[in-house]
Amino acid sequence: MKLKIGHGDFYISKQKDLELNMASYFRDDLEGAAEEFKRCTEVHKATPLQHELLCRLVVKVNAAVLEQGKVQTESESGVQSDRAADLLQQVLDACRGTHGGPSTHVTLAVVLAEQGMIKQLRHFLMGPQGKLNKTLLFARLKRLVDENKLEAIKNFVEAGKGTMDVAPIYMLMLQLYSRRGDCSGALSLWTSMQDLSVTPSSEFLTTLAELLRSHKLEVPFVVTPAEEWPEQPRPETMKNSPQISSPST
Repeated sequence: MKLKIGHGDFYISKQKDLELNMASYFRDDLEGAAEEFKRCTEVHKATPLQHELLCRLVVKVNAAVLEQGKVQTESESGVQSDRAADLLQQVLDACRGTHGGPSTHVTLAVVLAEQGMIKQLRHFLMGPQGKLNKTLLFARLKRLVDENKLEAIKNFVEAGKGTMDVAPIYMLMLQLYSRRGDCSGALSLWTSMQDLSVTPSSEFLTTLAELLRSHKLEVPFVVTPAEEWPEQPRPETMKNSPQISSPST
């Protein structure tokens, strides 16, 4: 490993080396990748390619359910690979040991959303480990916005219906539709919220109205002066949404 001058440079260099080493296993040795990942968490307190490894493993174990943070086999169909389920549990345990339970649970939930595993994600969210840390969750969902991963956010909303406050997540989806100039998609969010009896925030209504007006389209609702969010603190911090307690590690 090449040592660079300066603590920050050294950390970046080490992390890149660990990721390159992990990547060498990814092509044809998923078990080797899991073992190397665990070694990195023990020796370096690092989790190189954590997201990529979890994505590979949950797809491999796509008939598994998650209960209380543990991988369990569905009785009617089993899993594609018992060994893959075991590896997934080991990797999750290693992640918890390095980053703690709350961060690991958020990471796993987002991985399931990205892979379109709505049934498994809903099962996880309904369990005791599914009471996700709000701050960590929305920081990660905002990254999905930055990565333009609208489908993953939609999957999270679908899985989270009735189990958590999804109104703030609709605001994140609206941000993506606004960036794309997609008025039809943005308006469909408002319709969906009505169907689910989800109350839109003032920022949501104002942002949607501004998008529609910018494309010379009719606004099908009334935005009152009190809902003009520039006069209020932006709800991006989610201060007004119900608190979700952090799970124990």
